[in-house]
Amino acid sequence: MCCFAQPIDSVSRTRIFGRLTKQKSQFVAYQMRYASELTNAMILPVPIQTRTKRSPIRFIDLSAYPEFFRHLERGFPKPKSLSESRAVESAHRHASLRVHKVGQFEASFVPTINHFQKLDPRFSISKDIWNKIPDYSDYGFVVFQLHELRGEPHPMAFEFSTRLTDTIFLPTLHIHDGEVHRREEFDHTMYVQNSELDLAAGDYQGHKLWDLKSGWARSHASAAKFTDTKRANDLIAGDLKVHRKIMKGTFTNDDQFISRQNLKTSSLGSTDSLSLSTTLAFGSVGLGSLWFLNRRERVMSTSGKRKN
Repeated sequence: MCCFAQPIDSVSRTRIFGRLTKQKSQFVAYQMRYASELTNAMILPVPIQTRTKRSPIRFIDLSAYPEFFRHLERGFPKPKSLSESRAVESAHRHASLRVHKVGQFEASFVPTINHFQKLDPRFSISKDIWNKIPDYSDYGFVVFQLHELRGEPHPMAFEFSTRLTDTIFLPTLHIHDGEVHRREEFDHTMYVQNSELDLAAGDYQGHKLWDLKSGWARSHASAAKFTDTKRANDLIAGDLKVHRKIMKGTFTNDDQFISRQNLKTSSLGSTDSLSLSTTLAFGSVGLGSLWFLNRRERVMSTSGKRKN
C-alpha cells in the first residue's frame, strides 16, 4: 500500500525492498497490484537529506527486471502462486516539474510539499492533507505516474540521499481515499539487506536462525545465489543475505523504520522460542520463520542422533 493522488479501488501484494549504502543514501524498490477508475499516481514521502549539492533522488529503471521481487522470494519458502494482472486503458499525463522516463513510468521528484502546486493536480495530494501529518513537513516526495488503470507493473525503484544514515526507511503510509486514517489494512512483504543483521542471524547451524520477536526471517544464502544482481542495477548487494518480514492485517498507519542498532539484537535465535509450537510461529512471523523452525528441528534432531 502507499499514497495515491486519486481514490483507489484496490491495492494488494505490496512488496518493498530497502538497503542503506556507505554513501549516506538508501535504495528503495516498490511493487504492488492495484485497480483505479481514475488516472492516478503513487506518491512516496522520503526523508531526504536537504543539505546536498547534487540531486537527492536518482531514479532506477527496473523494466528489464520485472521479476525482481519474485527472485527475492527464491531465497525463502515459495508462496502460493498468484495469477498475473493484465494492464488496460492507457492514460495521458502531464507535469510541470521535471519528468523522468523510468521504464513504464513517468516519475518526478517533488522536493517539498509546496512544490506539489507545480504538478498536474491528477497526480498530486493537496497540502491540506499533508498538513494533517506534520512529520512530513520537511520530506521530499517521489511521484510515479501510473500508465494503466489496473495491473501489476514492474517494480519502481530509486536511490535517495537520506538523513537517516543508520536507519532503513520503508514507505508504508496509506492514503487511498484522500484521507489519513489512524489504522489501515496492510498486505505487505518487506525485504531489507543489512550486514549486521546477517551476523546476528548466524549460519544454518545451532539455534541462530530466526527472530521471533521482530518477525524478520533471513534467506538461506547470499542474494547473488538467487537474484540477478546485474539486472538489479546496484540495488542488491550480492554478498549479503536478504531479510523478510510479512505484515498482513490491520496496523497503525505509518512508515517502517528499521534501525541498524535494533537489528543487532541478542533475541535472535533465543532458546525461549523452542517452547513455541510451529502453529504459533506461523501465525506470528509467517512462512519464513516456520521454515526456519522446521529446519532447526531437523538440524537438532540429526545432531542428537549423532551424539547417541
